[in-house]
Amino acid sequence: MNPHCESFLKINEDDKIVEKAIKSQKKRGINVSGPYPSDTIFLKNNRKNFNIIIGMYHDQVLTPIKTIFEFNAINITMGLPFLRITPDHGPNETMIGRNISNPQSLINALDFADKF
Repeated sequence: MNPHCESFLKINEDDKIVEKAIKSQKKRGINVSGPYPSDTIFLKNNRKNFNIIIGMYHDQVLTPIKTIFEFNAINITMGLPFLRITPDHGPNETMIGRNISNPQSLINALDFADKF
């Protein structure tokens, strides 16, 4: 995904990388489509059509996911030689030892990891 999924350049990110990757996955039998613009893909009527939305950049996906799902989301980093699954939030040192943190994202990450 890029912000508007458009470019006037002859060679752009979508043509050079994203569409090539999508075609290669389709050849492997994976049901994948795109690219889609990141500024509208998370609208309710759009996201209901997908099981997974993959973004090219951390904040491009994590900001809307946190806004929509709060602590029910997890972060999966792809393209690594190992599976990396984390809660969708970072540490908050001001909450240490106060027993006020919401552990749901950590629980979801552990549940997901347990399936592999």
